[in-house]
Amino acid sequence: MLKIYMKNPFKRLHAITHIELIDLVFSDASKQADRIDFDVKRTRYGTTRMKTTEDIVRQKEGKRISAAANKFYNKLMSVVGSIPATRDIPKIYWIFADELVGMEKIENSVSRVKKVANYTKKIQGNYLDKLKHSYGTGHLRRTRKEFYGRLAGGAKKINRDLAFLVKSFDLLKELPSLRDCPTVVLTGLPNVGKTSLLKSITGSKPEIKAYPFTTKGLMIGYITHRFTDVQFIDTPGLLDRKKRNKIEIHSQIALKKIGDLVIYVFDISETCGYPLAEQIAFYDRIIQEAKKPVIAVINKTDVIGVPDVSEITNEVPAILVSCDSGAGIDKLKKEVIKRLFKSKK
Repeated sequence: MLKIYMKNPFKRLHAITHIELIDLVFSDASKQADRIDFDVKRTRYGTTRMKTTEDIVRQKEGKRISAAANKFYNKLMSVVGSIPATRDIPKIYWIFADELVGMEKIENSVSRVKKVANYTKKIQGNYLDKLKHSYGTGHLRRTRKEFYGRLAGGAKKINRDLAFLVKSFDLLKELPSLRDCPTVVLTGLPNVGKTSLLKSITGSKPEIKAYPFTTKGLMIGYITHRFTDVQFIDTPGLLDRKKRNKIEIHSQIALKKIGDLVIYVFDISETCGYPLAEQIAFYDRIIQEAKKPVIAVINKTDVIGVPDVSEITNEVPAILVSCDSGAGIDKLKKEVIKRLFKSKK
């Protein structure tokens, strides 16, 4: 089977708040106008003459209008253009994006941003024409300020959309690189040894520390079975609570939407800081929420020895492992392969 490697398609997303947009646009317009020499102009006879103050102001204000309109339009359209086409977003990333922020919400916000960008470009010509028929330096400056006001109004109109895109894009850019292949999700309470288990199963070398909440994002590892990759996702330790932070939300999405199989890790030694009764209660909840096959793994058997696990898991036989000694790891791999590929035999 061909290995399909996927980089996060949202890595190049970028957005800007409406305040940042206006500050950037007006600052850039002033700088561009100040760079140009407006002192002389050519006549139709090929000679030059000094411009009047009104000539200079008219051209400067025209330059500011054009520069501001172009910057405003280009900046907004770069936000729109940073979003990959639907056909270029792999299903696994589409699921993450839709669960995290809502793809329809993104599409609606982008549509409104694009509409304001196009409208601004449309009225640019109207104000440049208005400058031609304005007389007096005061009138010329008021015309340019009026156009600036229209830009500021347009940015304010999509204030919420831009703020939403900034927040959403920051979340999506943090997603890891994934593969489109059978996927196993490792879950359990914090510090039960999921990351160590990932290392033992796949040979990957994630950073491991001996205190809770050390997994800051999704960690990935792979094994190969008959030319097919099997992807293991180590999720940060979940707590049995309703309100979750964004990293825990990633874990929930992987657990419910992405994984084909779940490995729930118990720390039989309770050195993780959670009593076995609490681990069992959370295990029961995971079975109900995941709605997919679950393998129960009893970890840290090297600390406490081989326990009687008959009261821990009733629905699924538990597999005893030690990440330090490697005991039970091969058995676990075989069980994973059996569960994932039994329908293909």
